[in-house]
Amino acid sequence: MKQLDLKKYINEIMHDAVEEITVEHGYWLSLALADNHHIRKYRYDNDHTYFCLEKQEHNVLLIRIPNDVITSKEADLIDLAISVYTNAHSVADTEEVLLELGAWLHQQVELGKLNESIPKQLLQGLGMKDYHMEMGFIPFLLTMTEENDFAATYTELKKILTSFFEVDVIVIPLKRGKSLILAPKTTLHHVEEKEIESLTSLCFALHEMITMDWMEDCMLTVGEAIYKEEEILKTLNQLQKTMEVGVSFYKKKSIFFSWELALEEIVWHMNESDFLFSDHLHQLNHVDSDLFYTMEKFFECNCHVGETANALFIHRNTLLYRLEKFKNETELDPRQFNDSVFIKLMMLMHKLAKN
Repeated sequence: MKQLDLKKYINEIMHDAVEEITVEHGYWLSLALADNHHIRKYRYDNDHTYFCLEKQEHNVLLIRIPNDVITSKEADLIDLAISVYTNAHSVADTEEVLLELGAWLHQQVELGKLNESIPKQLLQGLGMKDYHMEMGFIPFLLTMTEENDFAATYTELKKILTSFFEVDVIVIPLKRGKSLILAPKTTLHHVEEKEIESLTSLCFALHEMITMDWMEDCMLTVGEAIYKEEEILKTLNQLQKTMEVGVSFYKKKSIFFSWELALEEIVWHMNESDFLFSDHLHQLNHVDSDLFYTMEKFFECNCHVGETANALFIHRNTLLYRLEKFKNETELDPRQFNDSVFIKLMMLMHKLAKN
């Protein structure tokens, strides 16, 4: 169906009550959203119902119909017809631009060119026609355990993400089964929480939904909101680094946060010659796996004896016995601040060397 045929079809339904207008993006965004707006895309004011035919660089091509001549069922029917037309003409082109954009982003990060400006023709592939960067976008890096063809998974992944966020999101394919996801910051509903806490909760919920709906394992990390196109490359670089650091130290985990991996990142950046404590690593050789695991839990619980005992499902005295045993075998006391810092660094180096 051509756009001309689409307009003729809508005109016939509404008995020539359709008016075509061109407005600025700001005007379109100022209109009230329809109920269930993540499904219905039309908008309205006191006098008219508006449908978007085409989003251009600076303007939006709309048709409007007086509210007194259109019913909600007719509005849904017109909205469906426009959606079918738009999807048929834009999905293939959008995927092609997104693939080019993803390849360009990957190349710039690999070359360390993090201050490069995204080419204008690729920037259009971001599809930010209903949003502007200054509104804020939450960046996620998704890595699938199996590298699937992007064209085969794009529609399905978009459907899952749109259902989860209840708004349209941007999915940019990268190399080796990775995708950069940009979701409008409006998806952070828990305004009473700090942003870091909201991002953490959101990431866990999204990971659960993807693994359950797609029946496939994945890894996920999230960054703080970005507000400029210039921040995309630096953010992607940080997300990839967070993922790589997390996998290097915690192979059994699938969700990683940069704000929880600061010490791990410092150790990860060290060369073997920089391992100032390498001469002391032999002190861990006599520590068995159970005791090593106990120490990991001890640090996860911020060296709190009661919380660690509960996490390990053991009596407090049993934990104290294990801490004393570790002290006797390594000559380092995990209950002393200086020794605990030293132990934590050695354990990270030990894990990195082992992996």
